Amino acid sequence: IEIDGSGFIYALESVFGKVFLYDADCRMLTSFGGGMHEGTQNGSFVNVSGLALLDDGETVLVSDSVNNNITVFKINDFGRQVKHLDVLTLSGKYEAAESGWKEVLKQDNCCQLAYSGIASARVYAGDYTAAMEYAKIGYDRQTYAVAFEYYRSEMINKHFVLISILALLVVTAAAV
Repeated sequence: IEIDGSGFIYALESVFGKVFLYDADCRMLTSFGGGMHEGTQNGSFVNVSGLALLDDGETVLVSDSVNNNITVFKINDFGRQVKHLDVLTLSGKYEAAESGWKEVLKQDNCCQLAYSGIASARVYAGDYTAAMEYAKIGYDRQTYAVAFEYYRSEMINKHFVLISILALLVVTAAAV
């Protein structure tokens, strides 16, 4: 396991020979490598034996003890952007990250982290309906629950008189 300066966690899994990347909130961002003891192509391994980070997570080195080699993985622009936006989101800079997350979705419309980031930005902006939609698409239960709680409170406050009258009518009807 290695952790870079921004709190991203790189975990080397030896059975399948994969490197898993998690953010500081322990959400998986991606995995790479592989081979499952059949590592015959670039980026795959027979028996991973070590992991090291260079350039604060920009370069990942993975050693293979059977092939006697070290594979070098370098981050691309997309990965760099996702990591940057994730750091912004986790530090509470939702407005600064929202437009970037939308750009990420243009490149990868299945990026759950982007939907989650937009959902957090929408909660911060007070747009709870949109936040719930984005959180639902991004499978982000925690942000969905927060957005729903705010939405529910907003609806109760907005319709308190109507809810009170209906409750009074129900109690009256039950008493008769």
